[in-house]
Amino acid sequence: MRPAYLRPTDACPREAWHGAFAAVARRPLRALGRGFTLIELMIVVLVVAILAAVALPAYNDYVLRGYVNTAQAALLAQAQSMAQFAQDHGTYVGSCTNPPTVNNFTIACSNLSQTTYTVSASGSGPAAGFTFTLDSSGARQTTAAARGWSTSTSCWITDKSGDCAAP
Repeated sequence: MRPAYLRPTDACPREAWHGAFAAVARRPLRALGRGFTLIELMIVVLVVAILAAVALPAYNDYVLRGYVNTAQAALLAQAQSMAQFAQDHGTYVGSCTNPPTVNNFTIACSNLSQTTYTVSASGSGPAAGFTFTLDSSGARQTTAAARGWSTSTSCWITDKSGDCAAP
């Protein structure tokens, strides 16, 4: 059984209904719907391009901040591992045998002695230009930063505005 809106009624007998339906079915597609003009499509493309121009840099900064935070966490983990080694062996020498590479950052150790060390994270790829350091006294420094970011001798920078990571 057809739905009510497709059934012929007394006001529109079956013959008239079939004739009207056939006439619509024979119409060209362009007559049924207007479609989109080239100007309308170009306006849509322009709006999408403007949105992408605003959103893409913001997204890239968001991803970069994630890389930076992960590198800073890896520095803290490496320093903790080195402190445990020093407690067991009485020296930091030999405590940095396998430093990790984390999200476009390479961790390296320097100035290893009985009482001191320096751990650094150097960026590569999308994080190129960044270098963060941590020493045995707990001093954090951002010794190098990508264009548009600032450096600091007293903290790790976490974003373009120059905010410092909490100690």
